[in-house]
Parts: sequence; structure tokens; C-alpha cells
Amino acid sequence: MLRLVLATLLLALASTARAETWPDRPIKIITAAGPGAALDTLTRKLAEALQKELGQPVIVDNKPGANQIIAATACANARPDGYTFCTTATEPYTNNVFLFRNLPYDPTNGFAPVAMLANQLAGIVVRKELGAETLQDVVAYSRAHPGKLNWGSYGIGSNSHLYLEAVRQETGWAVTHIPYRDVTNLTQGLLANDVQLAYAVLDDKIQRQIADGTLKLIAYAGTARSPLYPDVPTFEELGLESYRIRGWYGLLAPAGTPPAIVERVNRTAMEVMNSPDMKTILQALSVAPVAAHAPADMAANIRRNRDVVGSSLQRANVQAQ
Repeated sequence: MLRLVLATLLLALASTARAETWPDRPIKIITAAGPGAALDTLTRKLAEALQKELGQPVIVDNKPGANQIIAATACANARPDGYTFCTTATEPYTNNVFLFRNLPYDPTNGFAPVAMLANQLAGIVVRKELGAETLQDVVAYSRAHPGKLNWGSYGIGSNSHLYLEAVRQETGWAVTHIPYRDVTNLTQGLLANDVQLAYAVLDDKIQRQIADGTLKLIAYAGTARSPLYPDVPTFEELGLESYRIRGWYGLLAPAGTPPAIVERVNRTAMEVMNSPDMKTILQALSVAPVAAHAPADMAANIRRNRDVVGSSLQRANVQAQ
């Protein structure tokens, strides 16, 4: 018993010592986004600010694909010494729990949540060629032309998949699901007309296509109508309430990262993300700022989202692979 107490004490002292000298070399942030995606841009802006604040280089390493499993695995398996972090959306810690039987990382205990960085703004967009003005128009077209419409998502079991599965369950529309590798590839598929509709993050690329008429936003995933698109109804207004989750972009570290380092990065990230300059950047990226919070708040949010996703996947009859 005495040995256990001494070992625990020594471990705590070593962790404190590491935190006091941290950082003394470059830091890496692994991101699940491909180059040019909103999360990639957000991560690079955060890295610039952290580098200035911490006085060490902060390197961004893009590892997109596979429902963000590649990035999450690299992060979870890194040494928990405060020199590796990752930015992802919600799926690696919520959706993937139910989608994959043998994940190469532990989605429940493999990470130390640091900070939610921004809330995603998203909705259902359709190609102009459909001539659809409303969700009801799309449903009617799909029933009249079964097999003619493809809808895209950024991966099986992703939030973009589950939102549209919820629409399928509640409206009975006849559309074919085309999953893509990531958000960037989904956007390319939309613009190439390989898919005619999608639940998409409303980043600057999508907003430009909405502005020039190539795409039309017919449903918004926020809890209230967007100031940018006040004429577009919310999912709740359309009666689509079976899947309620607000997607976010977050910063995490490998489990076991010293709490003092996690707390310091959280404070720095919150200061950076709520600065006037960053709020302007967030607006340009079409993501919403998140109120200051502690790492424990992020952990609680992940647990709540995991419960919602589990119920939704069960209703959609999505089986673990």
C-alpha cells in the first residue's frame, strides 16, 4: 500500500515538473481536416496564436479521412506529454463508438478534452437544377423520380449522414446515400453534381455557391433561424426533431496529458477563440463562437452527444462494422 501511495505521489510530482517547464520544444496539432476545410483554417489560426502565446513553434499535421479515425488514432496513441494535440469534429468520440467494433483507439477513455473551439453552422443544401424551393419539394421529386437523387455525407455514421437518415425516416424520401471521405470531398461532389443534395457545413465555399445560385439552402440545423438566411426554416420548424445534436470543432489531447498543461491550453484557447480578431475569422468561416468553458464541460458535452447519437443510430438501423 505504501509503495502505491509513493508511486502515485512521484507520478504527480513528475507531472507537475513537466508542466512547469512546458513547453520547451515544438508542439504538434493533428487535424482531421483536409487542407482548405474550415477546421483546417481554424486549426492554423489557433496554432499561430498558440505559437505567439507559448513561444514555441506549433505545427499543424493534416490527417483527414476514415470518419476522422486516422487523426484520432494518431492523437490517442501519441505520448501524453503536452506536445501533441488534435482538432476534430464530434464524431470520433460519439458516432464512432457505435459504428466500429474494433477501433484502433479508445473513444471513451483515450483522450483528454481541452476545449470546444467553435460550433458548426450547417443545413441541407440542394443543387439549383432540381428547382426545389423547400424540403417538401425535394421529397415530392424523390418520390416521383426514385433513384434519381443522390445525397452526400462526409462518411457513414457521420452527423451529415444521421441528419439525412432522420429526414428519410420522417418523410420517406427516395434518395441514394453517397458517403465521401471528408467535408472537402463532399463539397467537390456537390459542385460536380455527383450528388444533388447534402447536409453540409456552411463554410465559405458553400456560402459562395448559395450566393451565386448554384446551391440552395432549404433547412437550417440551428436552434433558431440564421441571421444570414432568415427565410430558411430550422429543422425544428420543419418537424424534423428526431436528431438533435449541435456539431462542434474541438481540441483534445491524449489521455494522461498533465492536467496543468490541459488547463493552460484551455485558458489560452478560450482567450484566442473569444478575441475580436478570431471572432471575425470565425464569422468568415461560418462557424459560431463558443462561450468560455472548462475541460470538464467539454467532457460532459461529449457524454450527452454520445447518448443522442447512440439512440439515432439505433433508429436508423446502422450496424457496427
